[in-house]
Amino acid sequence: MYDAAANQENGWVDFKDFTVVKKEQESNVITSFYLQPKDGSGVTTYEPGQYLTIRVKIPGEEYTLNRQYSLSCAPGHDYYRISVKKEKDFDPNGKVSNYLHDHVNEGDTVEVSAPSGIFTLNMEETAPIALISGGVGLTPMMSMLETLADTGSKREIYFIHAARNEEFHAFKDDVEEITARLENGHAYYGYEKPLNANGDHHFEGYLSKSFLENIINEETITYICGPVPFLKNAVRILTELGVKDENIRYEFFGPAMDLKAEEKETVKA
Repeated sequence: MYDAAANQENGWVDFKDFTVVKKEQESNVITSFYLQPKDGSGVTTYEPGQYLTIRVKIPGEEYTLNRQYSLSCAPGHDYYRISVKKEKDFDPNGKVSNYLHDHVNEGDTVEVSAPSGIFTLNMEETAPIALISGGVGLTPMMSMLETLADTGSKREIYFIHAARNEEFHAFKDDVEEITARLENGHAYYGYEKPLNANGDHHFEGYLSKSFLENIINEETITYICGPVPFLKNAVRILTELGVKDENIRYEFFGPAMDLKAEEKETVKA
């Protein structure tokens, strides 16, 4: 996987210096970092859904720290974009995200590995597709959604996102703009605890069977990303709706498990 990335045009081995050319706040906890190679070369292409590994040396820490962040835009730009949630309540997992948010600014340098990951969009399929995310799990879905729009997909495409509330909802305007470019694009979002009960959202509370059954059918291909409780709930609902196992594809940020068998495996953090 890493060898393939290194051997393509503009590829590299191990880590390479990138400059933060833009830093943009997306919600009260998510900030995007736009990255370009410091040596002036181009960026490699990648598959929608893949991630970068970021390596930083934080003052006071004995060792360098690595974290993996999904690419949150489609390939084809002259930059990479990662969108990082500031993990205020988790130690040590929040060390890198807090450092990026609080101390890494435009013009600064970070070390980056080539794009990697197997949770990727299959562009050969034509069946209806649902991109279902919770919290910062929407980042790989942004890459997938933008790619579908850029390629002129005519599939039925449903972007479904759940956030804690309006202040935690990143990329709302971007999703609406991208969805409008799609011939058959639909965007839905809901809040666990909305700040405005009569506000602009499509569902309230947790993702429910009563909501999804009006959107999903047995042939829908679903991609899911989010925290473990969100994933377990989504997989359970999709299974009850008769979606085939091979059409329920998921990734989450943390130690992974088979959400049905509870068997441990290794994926990105």
